[in-house]
Amino acid sequence: METAIAGISIGLTALLFAIERRAATVQAARQRFGDALGDVQRWLEVPYRVRRRASGDQARHALAAEIGSLQEALAFHSAWLQVEDKAVAAAYGALLRRAKDEVGIHIQNAWLAAPIDEDAGMNLSDFVMSVDVSEETNAYLAAVRRRTAVWRIWLWG
Repeated sequence: METAIAGISIGLTALLFAIERRAATVQAARQRFGDALGDVQRWLEVPYRVRRRASGDQARHALAAEIGSLQEALAFHSAWLQVEDKAVAAAYGALLRRAKDEVGIHIQNAWLAAPIDEDAGMNLSDFVMSVDVSEETNAYLAAVRRRTAVWRIWLWG
């Protein structure tokens, strides 16, 4: 009897450990899914960052380096998602393509504008940008929800 109780106790302890470990893994994946979406949002803000840049070589190089780092992060997220989940990767790819397509011309126009040297210029009333990636964002979030659904986590990981 004591052996059976000890076996059940060990089994339950192992099960609880596995559940906790899986929950931590899922939470980390959710964080990375969120980071990927956050970096797309940062990309959508690039035209504003470029348009609000200060004058001078140092400011221009710092901004270019920041944009380069963001592009590296977007490429990393795309690659990571290909390994993590094909459906989420496809939705993210569509979102990223749309974001880059929509924002590209605005980035070019922002670089063509003169740097802002006064606080009043930060309002950007003359810089209108209409970008809508809500459909692609919703598709990405739906794919993430499917990927992180409780029933899927326990059945397929």
